[in-house]
Amino acid sequence: MATRLGLRGDPGETPISHLVSCTLDPWLTDTERGDFIPVLREALAEGVRAAIREVFPEPAG
Repeated sequence: MATRLGLRGDPGETPISHLVSCTLDPWLTDTERGDFIPVLREALAEGVRAAIREVFPEPAG
């Protein structure tokens, strides 16, 4: 892995810490207000809309 990352040195002597997370628990998406996926979807959609407005501003007047 160290070589693929472009790191120099002996890969056997330099540990690479990493975290692998592939939890498949559907309850992790539930919050006090319900499922957070719709909230995330709306936040992402608003970010896309804001980016589009920035690139393509509405004509004046």
